[in-house]
Amino acid sequence: MRTTIIKFLWLIPVILLAVSCSLIEKLDDVDFDVTMPVTFTVIETASSPSGKSYSDSETLSVANDPDVLKYAKKIKKFKVNKVTYSILGANPATIMLTDGKVATGNGKTIASAATIDLSNTSETNLTTDNSGISELCKSLLENKQEQITLQGTLSSTPVSFTVRLKFYLTVTANALD
Repeated sequence: MRTTIIKFLWLIPVILLAVSCSLIEKLDDVDFDVTMPVTFTVIETASSPSGKSYSDSETLSVANDPDVLKYAKKIKKFKVNKVTYSILGANPATIMLTDGKVATGNGKTIASAATIDLSNTSETNLTTDNSGISELCKSLLENKQEQITLQGTLSSTPVSFTVRLKFYLTVTANALD
């Protein structure tokens, strides 16, 4: 009986040490939010009254954000909280973009919308896809950037407008290293 009690008493500090190490690891983390815009300027001059596919790519880079720069070598993870879009300067504003998709450079869907009315100028949430979000976060962690592709079908052309995507991110970094 006495041996069992002694073994138990030795087990308590080991458990406390393991728990406290985990807590200390989390205590030295810092989380901060950043909003990263990506802008696409669409100018389709060819006349196609029956519609036209559209696709263009831009780079999402977090490398120049001051907070990201401060913790660049200490970042543990990126989390995408939401992806939004807004339409600016549509001419004509009667055009629709259907099957709208935002994808990674490897083609994984990050976010999508079945129909985007170009007359809607308010910031609107896109439906996100976990697989594409995971790939985006991995790329941001490894490279601090990702090639982003916007694609869909315009209901007719000619048309010109600007799409402003916003990626709302939470960054977790080690504050003490």
